[in-house]
Amino acid sequence: MLAPAPMIPVPLVTSGVLGYVLTFSVSFAEAIAFLGMFIPGMTIVVAISGLAAHGLYQVWLLFLLSSSGAALGDIMSYEFGRVGKRFLQHRPRVWKHVEKAQLKFTKHGWIAVGLGRFVAPLRGVTPLAAGVLGMERSRF
Repeated sequence: MLAPAPMIPVPLVTSGVLGYVLTFSVSFAEAIAFLGMFIPGMTIVVAISGLAAHGLYQVWLLFLLSSSGAALGDIMSYEFGRVGKRFLQHRPRVWKHVEKAQLKFTKHGWIAVGLGRFVAPLRGVTPLAAGVLGMERSRF
């Protein structure tokens, strides 16, 4: 009789560094505007955290890497928005939607940023919108 397949992917177990690099990378990529919609970052981080529960990784280091990756991704998306604003201003069909969003962001900006960090589809787009709409870096 054949033995059941192992539940834990072998490369993640044999190379401890790979799990840490993957945690940082997917957290970073998930926070990038539009790229994050295609990356199952939360699923990967939860899976690696499950391996940490078995003693294969340090939980505090996974937390530090996922938090710093997400923060750097947010900053990068914000800067993309800040720089890309000039590009969008020359596209009237897109810019009219940006102006509508600016009214809402001005009124509820901090709520939008706060919720955007916890709602997966908005995670990468919210910092981009904050940059395009000129939200202050300190508030962001």
